[in-house]
Amino acid sequence: MSQIINDQLSTMTTPRSPVGGVRKVTDTSFESQMEQEQEPKAQKTDEAPWDLLLRTMNEVKAETSATNKRVDALVSRVATLEEKVAEEAERNGGLEEAVRRLTLENATMRGEFEAKFDMLRSDLDKEIDGSLRDHVILYGLPGHEKKWEDTALMLAGWLAKNVEGNTEKEYDAAIFRAHRGPFKPGKTGPRPVFAKINYRFAERIRNKLKFGLGSVTIRDQFSDNTQERVNAALEYRKEWKKDNVNGKGYIAYPAIFKTKTETDTDYKVERVF
Repeated sequence: MSQIINDQLSTMTTPRSPVGGVRKVTDTSFESQMEQEQEPKAQKTDEAPWDLLLRTMNEVKAETSATNKRVDALVSRVATLEEKVAEEAERNGGLEEAVRRLTLENATMRGEFEAKFDMLRSDLDKEIDGSLRDHVILYGLPGHEKKWEDTALMLAGWLAKNVEGNTEKEYDAAIFRAHRGPFKPGKTGPRPVFAKINYRFAERIRNKLKFGLGSVTIRDQFSDNTQERVNAALEYRKEWKKDNVNGKGYIAYPAIFKTKTETDTDYKVERVF
């Protein structure tokens, strides 16, 4: 019995060779056996070559389909953007046409407004000028009066002597007011006399002093716009007189320069300002 047990133990403790028989300790080490057992075994596949090719083709097809979908989405977005750009271009074209039309209308309205404004300005200037027909300015009258009453009496006496046609008393009654202009430093000679006088008397004085009387000259009072035109005409008359020493010229209302030379039988319009 003991012999049988010993034989079994001997069999369990003594390793056997893979091909049979007893394996000795010197045949291999325990570590080598463990390393061989731990080495990964090559995986075997049972997939056939055609199945592998088919699977690969399906994967490529799926990837291509996904790519095509992304491209289609981009193309759709580009088409949408092109439509929006076309709509924007059309809208801008409409806006440009509207701007062009409004610009033309504005220019037309501006021209009409300026024409109406000029007409109204002209009408207003005529009203102002008409209301000033009884106002005259006399330059060169001697004297240095301080009171308006003294200036009116001096003017009445001078008119009776030089314009004639009426007595000093009549001229005095026709003068509504008269006064000297403001003092200006650097200006020599007597200050001008501003007078408001009966229109009929004022016209007689204008006709008498049209070309001046000695050192005394006359000027009318006008609106600002008419006065600018008259000033331009006066400057032109100075230059004209240099070239036409023996000629005569005066400024008719509102700013019409009329001249008469030695060869002319009557006055003619030289220039309108």
